[in-house]
Amino acid sequence: MPSVIQEVDETFADQVEGYQLTNGKLTGGKGFYQVEKGRALLAVDMKHQFKTSGENGSLKVKGYNNAIIFQSDHLIISDQNGTGFSVRYAKMDAGLKDLNVHDVEALINKLWFAQYKPMIMVLAYAVIFIIQLFMTAALAGGIWITKISKMTRLVSFKEAASMAICGSALPAFAAAVAGMVHFDFITVLLIYSCGVALMISFTFRYLTQTRDYNGNLHFGGNHGKSAAF
Repeated sequence: MPSVIQEVDETFADQVEGYQLTNGKLTGGKGFYQVEKGRALLAVDMKHQFKTSGENGSLKVKGYNNAIIFQSDHLIISDQNGTGFSVRYAKMDAGLKDLNVHDVEALINKLWFAQYKPMIMVLAYAVIFIIQLFMTAALAGGIWITKISKMTRLVSFKEAASMAICGSALPAFAAAVAGMVHFDFITVLLIYSCGVALMISFTFRYLTQTRDYNGNLHFGGNHGKSAAF
């Protein structure tokens, strides 16, 4: 979320109070209000007096480094770091009453996140996918080392890679489902990380048990042959 949101104060919250969101439109109130804090602008501009330049994602309000402007059909957020967004109001009916600074910040966050959630989710899943590639490669290498050290009886590296892919796919799927239900990047990453750790533990436990079973079976077969002779 752009840092310009920190410019919101109690005076601005009082001015936003009294407006209503009706089917994606901002209505009511006094129609126009602005306050300048250095190179920062906080405004309610129902007549679209303030103009922007640039494309969505890098919008700028002429003469200001930071700006938060409530207009009739969208919210303008422009930050000094070069980012700037035009945020449509959600299709909801709500009266803006008894607002404080936290309420206005929460409203701006909610509107911004509702519009850009799909993009954020795509970026987050791309990060998880890259992490998964490295984790899968590391896990495959670790499983293959167990063959070299004769801890397991793997036949080929392909078998180790298959086990690594299966072990990392389930946590990735669980994290994706959790993100679709309620998206929070830290939570999604935590689910994936814990899932991978558990799958690594289960994988090595399975390999160890398989080795012990094969070893006992091999020993029993030799004993049977000796008895026959």
